[in-house]
Amino acid sequence: MDIRGVVGIGTLIIFIAMILVASTAAGVIIRISGSLQAQARATGREAIQQVSTGIRILSAVGRVSTDYENIDNIEFIAKLWVGSPPIDLTEMTISYLSETTQIYLTIGKYDNTLMVFENLEALENHWNDLDANEFAIVKIQNISGTDPGILGKGDVVGIWINVQKIEEPQALQSQDSAVLTFVPEIGFETRIRVSVPTLIPGDKVVSLY
Repeated sequence: MDIRGVVGIGTLIIFIAMILVASTAAGVIIRISGSLQAQARATGREAIQQVSTGIRILSAVGRVSTDYENIDNIEFIAKLWVGSPPIDLTEMTISYLSETTQIYLTIGKYDNTLMVFENLEALENHWNDLDANEFAIVKIQNISGTDPGILGKGDVVGIWINVQKIEEPQALQSQDSAVLTFVPEIGFETRIRVSVPTLIPGDKVVSLY
């Protein structure tokens, strides 16, 4: 017996429609997977930066007032943590907390110029321009060859704050302490506690950390 199948135009239209829907769906899936892959890469890079980028505080030195009764200012010696990419310190925020004062510090300015210096003498010329809610940067060792405000690999910087203005009118006295948190724009924060020892007449600088 001779059996034949007859395909009508309706069936053909449905078949073509199925092919078009399948190709469209495939295109959408490919575009979504590409977008998700790019997003995953970006998220991965950001996560790596967050856990590897940070500032290491090596020491904190307090400058003793002329009457040997309190600490007028503090210099923090800092460098990068091992494996950290360069950090723009001009975008950093410092949280300062003591028994009497809580304040947030950002990079200082004078005449619309950032208080970022290549040597201590330049800072001293503008020290009086440093307000209570500001900090200044001095590049001590510039191995990376970057701008003074950039903490690069091998670099060492001094981060200065004017404690006399922050804790006005008494500044930090013997046995006082404060907690400072250094928060870069990207990366993890670094928290330290500075404590003032018994001030001995004749001392010009004392270690606080």
